[in-house]
Amino acid sequence: MHFPVTYIRTFIGALDLDGPSRRDILRAARIRTREIEGTDHYVPFAAVRRLLEALDERLAPGWHLDMAARMDVAHHGPLGIAAITSPTLGDALEIMTKFGEIRAPFAWGEIRAAADTVQIRYHEREHLGSLRPVLMEIMQLAGLQVIGHVLGRIGPGLVWHLPAGRESLRAEFAARFEGTLRFHGDQYTTTLPAAWLAAPCLLYDEAMHKVSLARCEELLQQVAERSALEVEVRQCLLTAGGRSPGLDRVAQRLNISRRTLIRRLKREGTSYRRILDEVHRSLAHEYLVATRWGVAEIGYRLGYQDAANFGRAFRRWYAVPPGEYRRRAQGSGRA
Repeated sequence: MHFPVTYIRTFIGALDLDGPSRRDILRAARIRTREIEGTDHYVPFAAVRRLLEALDERLAPGWHLDMAARMDVAHHGPLGIAAITSPTLGDALEIMTKFGEIRAPFAWGEIRAAADTVQIRYHEREHLGSLRPVLMEIMQLAGLQVIGHVLGRIGPGLVWHLPAGRESLRAEFAARFEGTLRFHGDQYTTTLPAAWLAAPCLLYDEAMHKVSLARCEELLQQVAERSALEVEVRQCLLTAGGRSPGLDRVAQRLNISRRTLIRRLKREGTSYRRILDEVHRSLAHEYLVATRWGVAEIGYRLGYQDAANFGRAFRRWYAVPPGEYRRRAQGSGRA
């Protein structure tokens, strides 16, 4: 996974560090100064993890909230521009979740529609450990910026769901998050009225939108090494909670034939089975560290009728049994 160097410069610049402190932080992250200079290129995500861990160790809890609140939509490159120049807020949120990996390779966004509300849920692509709050909350603030740019103002109805363990920072969140704060469970979710999706974007620009969207398509293929079709298939599977709705139903939802879906995925170097396996891997991790469900129940929710089959699949993904994986995650302070 790779990460835009723009964010590294933003992280460091927003903290107003003196020369020695800046060099100390970069040295701890094993990042050379010349690596973060120049145009908006990408660096390995492992280097970013080291940088954030170094900052998190040295700074007071909540340091990232002020830093993230200072970022403008332009910091998110073509993704941010494509979102705020969309026809409607619904289009903007769809773009943020569909192409989010080009700016945040560590997580997936998912949109879940209900009768009168819409949920945006964030799923980890890998175990983020102590950095999970920092990265997920930066993502949520980025979403707030997009909603604010699209609507011009935030009306009543926006709800931020944060893990119960973050309530000690309620005042810090309240100063930066417009809307209602709720602390419970372990999931990062944003809820808004479904009627907002039809709201027109104040900055809608058809020409700019098309150019930015095309660039997002290119970056998704180059940086995230996946196609827009693959992302759409994955979204269908996430909406189904990880259970496979079947090729026919997914193809129908994407308005293409089963044969066309198979052919296009094959041409792009992947398959329905491979995408399903990746979704199962991610959700299995999330369910183990964020819920109290038993291993057999998690396997069943993912479509494994036999707990032994789920156990074998999990060991193939993570090289340890699911129970051991949960114990290790709890031991690292994540549960």
